[in-house]
Amino acid sequence: MPEAALDLSTAARDVNEAPAAFDDAGEMSYRELLAATDAAEHLTADPSPPRLTRAAGTRSTLIALHAALRHARSFVPLHPAATAEESTRLTERLAAARPLVPGVYITTSGSSGVPKIVELPWSSLATHAHAANEHLGLASDDRWLVTLPLSHTGGLSILLRCLAARAAVVLAPVPPLGPAFSAWLAAQLSSRGVTRLSLVPAQLDRLLTDGVPAPVGLRSVLLGGQAAAPPLVDRALAAGWPLVTSYGLTETCGLCVASRIGERLPAGAVGRALPGVSLRLREGLLQIHSAARASRVLEGASALAPDGWLHTTDLARLAPDGILYVRGRADDVIVSAGHKIDPVEIEAALLALPCVSHAAVVGAPDPIFGASLVALVVPAASSAALDAAALAGLVDAGLAAHLPAYKRPRALRIVASLPFLPSGKLDRAAARRLL
Repeated sequence: MPEAALDLSTAARDVNEAPAAFDDAGEMSYRELLAATDAAEHLTADPSPPRLTRAAGTRSTLIALHAALRHARSFVPLHPAATAEESTRLTERLAAARPLVPGVYITTSGSSGVPKIVELPWSSLATHAHAANEHLGLASDDRWLVTLPLSHTGGLSILLRCLAARAAVVLAPVPPLGPAFSAWLAAQLSSRGVTRLSLVPAQLDRLLTDGVPAPVGLRSVLLGGQAAAPPLVDRALAAGWPLVTSYGLTETCGLCVASRIGERLPAGAVGRALPGVSLRLREGLLQIHSAARASRVLEGASALAPDGWLHTTDLARLAPDGILYVRGRADDVIVSAGHKIDPVEIEAALLALPCVSHAAVVGAPDPIFGASLVALVVPAASSAALDAAALAGLVDAGLAAHLPAYKRPRALRIVASLPFLPSGKLDRAAARRLL
């Protein structure tokens, strides 16, 4: 049963002195991790609502998660940079939603509006870990470096997958995105014996830009958080990075669709459904059925239908061979001059241009068209000296061969960087505010 794989006592009996974690303090065995979860502070009565854990990439967060799992408590990860007001508000929202089941309560990234609180029972998380490990081939000799926030499923699920496989996690403070990130990651990969890695597209782009080579011992790089532009995926595969492109939501415990390691898929494809996951389309929108799913979404309407299907707002296409193509969110669509325009399609075309490093497309209010397309562009290094007019000319000429006139941005704004959410997704609301 998948649940048995997440039993820490069984894991400690299975592998005992094998490493469960590595950090700056050294190695922590499964036996030591089991003992740490018996500490007095983790055996107090479970408060209702449960106390929040500032989920930094540290040993204390690992212990808190395993203590909650082992003793059938609830675990509520809070982003380390969250304000006191955000913490208080989250506590109030949890109190209003009682009773709470034993499991993890994740606050979504808020990329589609007000962040939701998603209830993920331990049984769902165990099912997810079992399916993900079967797909990825995670083994007891693997070491997975944590580079994503543990306050979201992309990071937190790494800890559970490693427990299920009796593998080890590598914990270290992750520096901000930039040259320091590339140097830090290269050092971790070479010194810690890392075999698995999770990245968001912005992190992968940084590594490729800085010329960080893929280590020989690296078995897979799980790429998620948001859609990756096809040129970025092609660059990474050509450089030898063993990519696994993926798709998932908090409501599916994260990853639910993925490619095979190093598989080169058609442009726009993300992969096939994991074991136990079913996909279907209704009016072009993706629906998902899986045992690894949320039991409820706190406060407000839920996308979880009574028949067990999760109704997403993601525009998608399912090929006859089961490959899923995700084209973006229906609520991100920009209506301009009567045309419904998917910004993700235009962003992919922009990123294919050699003069563009990063791009986001937003709609600016327009009295005639309703909305006017504006491209926010971070120029490539080779185009950094160009002014906005010259860059706009290059961009428009490049897009003319691939997009009709109504899909080409009417204005271009050069920006130093694009805003991202802690989960690694593009913050479209913040991007619109840049206008």
